[in-house]
Amino acid sequence: MPQEATQDLSSLPNKEVRAALVESFFTDINPGFPVVDKAEFRMKYEDQKYPPPLLLHQIIGAHACKYPNVVHSRSIVKAIMFRRAKDLFDL
Repeated sequence: MPQEATQDLSSLPNKEVRAALVESFFTDINPGFPVVDKAEFRMKYEDQKYPPPLLLHQIIGAHACKYPNVVHSRSIVKAIMFRRAKDLFDL
């Protein structure tokens, strides 16, 4: 896999946007469709050595996030994150 593709798959939004994505996921999505253990995710989210899987970061919260930049470009954000998640899953 070319280095550019690897860097794209491991790219994440800045910390503020990531926090908004995580918060919206656990507030708006996970309660009705509990697929991620909130306590375990939060513990790993704060751990630099053993963070949550990159795939999970790429799928979390874009659909419901209320962060202004995400709301303004929701379809683009969702498309990028979905593509990255699919590529990671396929690997």
